[in-house]
Amino acid sequence: MADKTPSPHDARIGRVLADRYRIDAILGKGAMGVVYRGTHELLGGPIAVKFLHGPWAKLAEYRARFKREAMLLAKLRHPGLVSVLDYGEDDGAPYLVMELLVGRTLRETMRGGLLPFAKVVEIVAELLSVLAVAHREGVVHRDIKPENVMLLTEPDGRVRVKLFDFGLAFANDQPGGKRLTEPNAIHGTPLYMSPEQCRARGVTAASDVYSVGVVLYELLCGATPFGGDGSTDVLAQQVFLEAPAMEERGSREVPEALEAVAFAALAKQPDARPSVETLRAQLLTAAERAGVAR
Repeated sequence: MADKTPSPHDARIGRVLADRYRIDAILGKGAMGVVYRGTHELLGGPIAVKFLHGPWAKLAEYRARFKREAMLLAKLRHPGLVSVLDYGEDDGAPYLVMELLVGRTLRETMRGGLLPFAKVVEIVAELLSVLAVAHREGVVHRDIKPENVMLLTEPDGRVRVKLFDFGLAFANDQPGGKRLTEPNAIHGTPLYMSPEQCRARGVTAASDVYSVGVVLYELLCGATPFGGDGSTDVLAQQVFLEAPAMEERGSREVPEALEAVAFAALAKQPDARPSVETLRAQLLTAAERAGVAR
């Protein structure tokens, strides 16, 4: 994420949290929060600090969800997951201290044009490996999309995937089975949401599989399976329409073997979708069959 010019009206710039975390500049803003670049004053290294926006920070449910994000990421140790270093509050506003990711989001990378099929396979296969760790711990991300996937390039040229923003995640080990979202509420990003999410029904690991299927579809052909003039149109299409052939939506010819993997993930019924481990194996096999394996 590229640094943005600090706003003179942002009172947090220059502050030191918990006598150790100095806030230096804004990295980015979202609908629910803001992320800053900072410095660990005791250790001297760069960090990222995430705050909830003021209105959300005043709501008990969102404060609980934010804290849960810290707990989930602290629990899920994996090179492909952003590391949480600390959690605290500043003047009543909760914040997370995280490792600073230096790279580009998948969305930013996609703006440069369609990626080679081999690179698509590499990225999605690694994303599925990261999700496998989360799913084994009973954690469903619920908001898989290119904006929540960071790509970091290793010295040897290999791309490393980092999955972040677990603010909507659900863990099946919450005390008493208590969920922190309303039972009939819709949460997620319509273009990437599974049919069951669109209908405000229970989510499972299969919901993440569907979202990965949408990402894979888009990476392969250059467009998401569904689109429309508004979120209501997209939600209805996710629920009732089968994904169209990639030649109808995309701008390049896609090997049939790779297209079939995306469609397996896009099955309307959760039970019909493969697990992330199986989907990864299918993707790698399809890549070899299509002659695009690295």
